Amino acid sequence: MRIVRDKANGSNTVSVVCFLFGLTLLSVTTLSAIFSTERVSVSENRVLAAKPLPTLASVRSGSYFLEWEQFIADHIPYRTAFLRLSGRLKTMYGVEREVQMVTIPADIGVFQANSPDASTPAQTMPAQTMPAQTTPAIKDADFPKEGNAPAIPEEKAEIQQDVLILPDRLLEIYHYNEDLCNQYVSTLNQAASILPETIRIYSMVIPLRITFEDAAYSTLSDSQEQAFALIAAHLSERIQFVDVYSQFEKHKGEYLYFRSDHHWTALGAYYGLATFAKEAGIDILDLDQYEAVSKDGFLGYLYQMLPDSAVKDHPDTLTYYIQGQKNNPTVVYSYDSDHVLQTYTGTMLHLPMFEESSYGVFLGGDQPLIQIDGDSGNGRVLALVKDSYGNAFAPWLTPYFSKILVIDPRYFQQDFYKLLEDRGVTDLLVLNTMKVTMLEQYLGILERLLNPAK
Repeated sequence: MRIVRDKANGSNTVSVVCFLFGLTLLSVTTLSAIFSTERVSVSENRVLAAKPLPTLASVRSGSYFLEWEQFIADHIPYRTAFLRLSGRLKTMYGVEREVQMVTIPADIGVFQANSPDASTPAQTMPAQTMPAQTTPAIKDADFPKEGNAPAIPEEKAEIQQDVLILPDRLLEIYHYNEDLCNQYVSTLNQAASILPETIRIYSMVIPLRITFEDAAYSTLSDSQEQAFALIAAHLSERIQFVDVYSQFEKHKGEYLYFRSDHHWTALGAYYGLATFAKEAGIDILDLDQYEAVSKDGFLGYLYQMLPDSAVKDHPDTLTYYIQGQKNNPTVVYSYDSDHVLQTYTGTMLHLPMFEESSYGVFLGGDQPLIQIDGDSGNGRVLALVKDSYGNAFAPWLTPYFSKILVIDPRYFQQDFYKLLEDRGVTDLLVLNTMKVTMLEQYLGILERLLNPAK
């Protein structure tokens, strides 16, 4: 009996030690999160959750506690390292591994459409200097066409986490959902019924890259054309539909999208501007009137999700365009860790993040509200309601508007319609990637912004 009792005591001791260790770890993690000053995740290209403030309504509904969970999760020490480790473990051990094996035909090349020519590296900006050596304006001839790709042997590719993993690029898979497409349209149409007639309204939806790939890949995803057709057909007559899909079809052999990231490039955003300009009645500058500044070695968010993918051997080139070294000033409205709205000044191109090879070079990343000073004296004020695709788009707008208000519905918590009235908004553009028609949570956030009465 004494031996059994000793074992029981030993077991209890181990349990107490484990409990105290877990409690200490939890306390240290929570305290580190509470006192964290980090606001932006460079690897994820987004603003981290702010410390929530309790209200009677949020405590009753439980949303306050959910916001605290998100805040703690966003500010765990060494979070980026844990994300990368998690990605590797999932790959090594099959965690969350719904893998579909896909046969790649032998005549499909590695360096395909939307990839810079591997044989002619882009000029790069030395990391220690700013501003930098610049590349000439990009022409169609600078990019390989589909027929120029070298052949690779037939092999197996994987689909993980709705991403098609190819030797030199990562492609997001699209899943068509008619109900969510209709919800997106309905949200915009209801906003059109509220807004005064003096405000011009536009809708721009950017296709996912996979739709412009060879049929061997694009057919692994649902048709985005069907979604575009539904949206265009059912939008209110007040809303002008910006047909980016057709524009990209004409330029699909160019570097419109990153290989390692889910965003379009600045060049892709320029072609989006060209399409928007036709609807907005503006004449845009030719691309050769800008200087292109480039930096090699960019590995984006999709690579962070899948860090063992071969795309690490084919990093992207990050490029921004600037006219006459004019980096327009901005006023950024953001919430601090105590949930207090703060303002600070900046520039539309955040050059420190360019040094870090981050998509955050455009606007400095996602913020609740950014006001950009435009170059035009025409009195037109554009409100751009956007996801992160809008970050690379906004800098192109400065020659054509007096002011641009960049609003991210995921973080903006003020009265949207009062903002439009107070700032004298004349044009409203809602810009999103087609992926939002897969994301019920994002559509709910967009609806709360545009239709607060619901």
